Amino acid sequence: MRIKVIDAIYGAGKSSYAFQMMNDYSRVGFGTRGDYFTSQKKFIYVTPFLSEVARVINNTKAEFSELTNKNSSKYEHVISLSRKVNQL
Repeated sequence: MRIKVIDAIYGAGKSSYAFQMMNDYSRVGFGTRGDYFTSQKKFIYVTPFLSEVARVINNTKAEFSELTNKNSSKYEHVISLSRKVNQL
C-alpha cells in the first residue's frame, strides 16, 4: 500500500489537486456487459474542518463516509472506519 501525503501552504491548490486525483480514479467506466466498475484505488481525505466535508463530497465522484454525529470524536470515527475496511 502506498500513501501519498499532500501538504503545502494555504491556497496552494492541495484540495483542487486531491479532488482531481480522486475524480480521475473514481467511477472509471463500463465493463464488457455494461456493468459499471470503479477503480480499486481508495482514498482517505483528512480535514480538521467538518464544513470542508461537504465541499469534498460535492466536488468529487468518489464515495465517502462522513461523520454523522457531529458531537462525537473524529478520531474515534476514523478508527471505526479503519476497522470496517479491515473486515472486508
